[in-house]
Amino acid sequence: MKKIIVFLLTTVMTLTLLAGCGSSGSGESESSEIPDLSGNWVQEDADFDAMFLAGYIEDDVIELFWVDNSDKSSSLYWSGTYEAPSSASEPYSWESENDTSRTGSALLASSDDTKTFTYEGGKISFEASMLGVTREITLIPTDTDYYSSSASGQSSAANYAEVEYSDANYTNF
Repeated sequence: MKKIIVFLLTTVMTLTLLAGCGSSGSGESESSEIPDLSGNWVQEDADFDAMFLAGYIEDDVIELFWVDNSDKSSSLYWSGTYEAPSSASEPYSWESENDTSRTGSALLASSDDTKTFTYEGGKISFEASMLGVTREITLIPTDTDYYSSSASGQSSAANYAEVEYSDANYTNF
């Protein structure tokens, strides 16, 4: 009986050690191909009956909009630089520089000069602040095209219009 218990414990310890050898130890994971982050993204925990963030990554630009489905409106939150990953290593982060020519006159735009975005496990996360509250936002890929680039490089909200909002619209933030 002792031999069986010793054998089982040895087997479990060996498997545990082998599983541990496969990890990088730094908290980073390595997949086989470089992720392509271009496309449409939407807030993971979005309440589609209230305001949520949605947008896209295209070429070297990331743009995010506050979307309000109740009145089919949107407002620019972030327009900034995007640097595509050059390796498959995760997590991947980039420092996006605010395009103030786009955000400068947008009522609900972030006033940050830069914003750090992190991609890991198929999701993008970043910090957003509004009305003195800072929250971690997670974006997931979506097939819904809330926005498309126009030929001029400026984004246009499909079926949405830039409007002003009252504080009452931010209850879900």
